[in-house]
Amino acid sequence: MGAKLITMSTDTEFTHLAWKRDEKELADVKYLMGSDPTGTVSRLFGVYDPGSGLALRGTFIIAPDGTLFNSE
Repeated sequence: MGAKLITMSTDTEFTHLAWKRDEKELADVKYLMGSDPTGTVSRLFGVYDPGSGLALRGTFIIAPDGTLFNSE
């Protein structure tokens, strides 16, 4: 369908690299893993938990015209 999958977390790119290297479940991951250590993107999408400093899970679809769809 031409969709692109990108994951985001508040972890750094170094943590993502360690996951790929050390966690066998992630060794063959081909999709992009974005890093949001400041929580800027997480806040924008409304999934940032300021108490823990972590992003909650969320699934979003962004149409080519920029329309945002939330899976909830």
